[in-house]
Amino acid sequence: MLWIVAIVAIVTTAGVIEKYMKHQVRIAEIKNQAVKDELALEQQRYENFVLETEKMRLELDYKRDALTYTKDPVVEDLEKHSSSSSNYGQN
Repeated sequence: MLWIVAIVAIVTTAGVIEKYMKHQVRIAEIKNQAVKDELALEQQRYENFVLETEKMRLELDYKRDALTYTKDPVVEDLEKHSSSSSNYGQN
């Protein structure tokens, strides 16, 4: 009679352990998928950062070039006065 109780206890314990291990495997798979999704998101963020940085650099270069070619009379007057005042002591 004691053997029957021991066998039932072993079978019940084995079933509980099997369910627990399946649960642990499922949790590990979910965590693995979450890490993969997070990695893909970080790669997307990095690519977006690179593209935005390049866009801002191009916009800055465009504005810098536009200012170089702009003939603003105030800027030209300031450049003339600064160059004439720097040449004043050189003669």
